[in-house]
Amino acid sequence: MRFGFHAAVCIALAGLPLSAVGCNDEQSGSTAGSGAGSSSEEAADKPPVSVAEAVAAIDLGKFPTMDGAQNVERSPSYASFTVPGGSVTAAVEFMRAKLGEQGWQPAADAKLTTIAEQGAQLFFVKDGQRLYSALGVSPADKNLNVTVFHLGTTDARKLPHFAGVEFADSLPSRTICATTAKPEDVQKALREPFAKAGWREFKEPVPKGMEAMYAAQTQRSLKFLQNGTTIDVLIMPVGDKTNIYTTVKLLKEQWPIEPEATYIDFREDPLLLFYPTKLGLKEALDYCKNDLTGRGWKVRDGVGKETEKGTTIVLEAAEREPVVLEVVRNQDITFVMLSPWDGKPIPADEKKAD
Repeated sequence: MRFGFHAAVCIALAGLPLSAVGCNDEQSGSTAGSGAGSSSEEAADKPPVSVAEAVAAIDLGKFPTMDGAQNVERSPSYASFTVPGGSVTAAVEFMRAKLGEQGWQPAADAKLTTIAEQGAQLFFVKDGQRLYSALGVSPADKNLNVTVFHLGTTDARKLPHFAGVEFADSLPSRTICATTAKPEDVQKALREPFAKAGWREFKEPVPKGMEAMYAAQTQRSLKFLQNGTTIDVLIMPVGDKTNIYTTVKLLKEQWPIEPEATYIDFREDPLLLFYPTKLGLKEALDYCKNDLTGRGWKVRDGVGKETEKGTTIVLEAAEREPVVLEVVRNQDITFVMLSPWDGKPIPADEKKAD
């Protein structure tokens, strides 16, 4: 899993000074609404790309692996594998060669590249888009772990940050900073600048049976999305300070979210998208169907139902798991939900809406 790979890299790089892993002590004191900043030539502000635009630059679902690779995981936005007894040097050469063949170049800012015996981090750029690769040898089994993440055009350093923070780490993929302000004040202050920049806040559904644990957590978080990119802002009290971790992630699939929807529940894996909208039943259904079919999805014939209060359909696409789209009307509000289809039959058509 990707968190295991990150853990290995963090252990491998733990002995290096912060400046060697992309930290910049000069980047401090930014205000909410302005990012940590960067002078690198590839850090120009660009709107977040769609997943389709990112995949057009490179589809990591088709990324090659090194000889002897095991535990291979791939998606359009992420790839990882393990090489027993592999070396970091060989992995760096592999990444540079394979990405170079597709027009990706190492980031111009030398501070973004770190190579050590037990771990490395690499950034690559192409036409304003970025890739981040983390390489590390696990101390326990000596296996080489390789990951590469698609970041699209979003640079974490350019995102809104709380006023007066001190940066401990500043990379295109993430920033880590601290403030003496209270977590709730940080959370409140960051919402407005993200919204002004076009980011839409969403909530991640709480797993069943874990409601009490989530409610008891003292840490706070914010989640935003725009086009094919999500931003996770973790706000955590540590001693007498509040640490803020801002992470960029490109989605592996883009889903239809009505532009005027103001409350959004979203979880990528397993998929769950839910939101209310002011659109009518037919308008909401057409919006979602048109969006999905435009991304290569097709309605599965003979499966679904349509009633006066709503419609349920199943959609399929090549190399993707089928999904269920449910659009229902309750008084003056229409509700949209997308989730994986479990393959079970859906009741046949009932009384159809006019």
